[in-house]
Amino acid sequence: MALIPAQVLRVAILLSYFSILCHYKALDMPAHQTYGGSWKFLTFIDLHTTVLPFIIIEMRTTHHSYPRRSWGLAAVCLFGVGYILWTCWVHQVTGVWVYPVLERIAPLARVAFFSTMTAVICIMYVLGEILNGYIWDHTHTEKVKGE
Repeated sequence: MALIPAQVLRVAILLSYFSILCHYKALDMPAHQTYGGSWKFLTFIDLHTTVLPFIIIEMRTTHHSYPRRSWGLAAVCLFGVGYILWTCWVHQVTGVWVYPVLERIAPLARVAFFSTMTAVICIMYVLGEILNGYIWDHTHTEKVKGE
């Protein structure tokens, strides 16, 4: 069960980095805020997005036993909120946002962003549970083997 919230968080991070990558030029961030200029920033994004094939391979090769949906969603939300609180704590202590894009948006927009990302994490959890059930459903696998 401990791997499931981390897996969902990886997918949410992947999607958020894809959205940043798509809007990178629109952000107009100075090079000193991108941790080494645009090349290093885009490499950082690329390293975070290459996890997608490994998530798909893991889902196809490993059957995950999910807890009851309410417990799973509670764990995923707690994990996500903990990550958000850590991000805010780092800003409070250092005065620097872990993700420079958070510096560029208004406080109310940050709240909306964090709320949306928490909802996305919950949706990804449910989709992962459904996909895992579809892939590893005994009637589905027997039908495929029987064809």
